[in-house]
Amino acid sequence: PTFSAEYPRHYVSHQLSAGGTCVIDGSLDEPCWAEVDWLDGDFVDITAHANASQNLVPSEFGTRVKIRWDESYLYIGAELRDPFITANATGHNVEVPYHDD
Repeated sequence: PTFSAEYPRHYVSHQLSAGGTCVIDGSLDEPCWAEVDWLDGDFVDITAHANASQNLVPSEFGTRVKIRWDESYLYIGAELRDPFITANATGHNVEVPYHDD
């Protein structure tokens, strides 16, 4: 096996500089987000279909994530382009992927 097959994907989250801030406004155009890269790699369908090709998310429905942190908070910025995000679930710790409506 290759190193990449044995070692899980990872992402280094960078701390904000002293006095830095990320504005929570639904936009990722602030400097705090421009300073860091997107999480590398494709997201997969977590329902784990028997046919592995069905686990790949088409690029036009892709999701991208950036992460920052400071002494008080963890900031997660994401772009989700999946038009089929639906679920019908209530309760705590319910397995939502298996209740897709």
